Amino acid sequence: MTAGHFSGVVWITAFVIASFMAFLAHALSRLHERTTRLTAESTVLREQTEGLV
Repeated sequence: MTAGHFSGVVWITAFVIASFMAFLAHALSRLHERTTRLTAESTVLREQTEGLV
């Protein structure tokens, strides 16, 4: 294996890792947004049903 080939493998590996990390960051961001939205909806529903029980 030549030094140039090894360097190419390193760059491809780094690209794959960076892509996965970007995907993971985006997924965590969406999860945070969804959790925040569900918490707000839960609060509204709790206020609306407070006197029913």
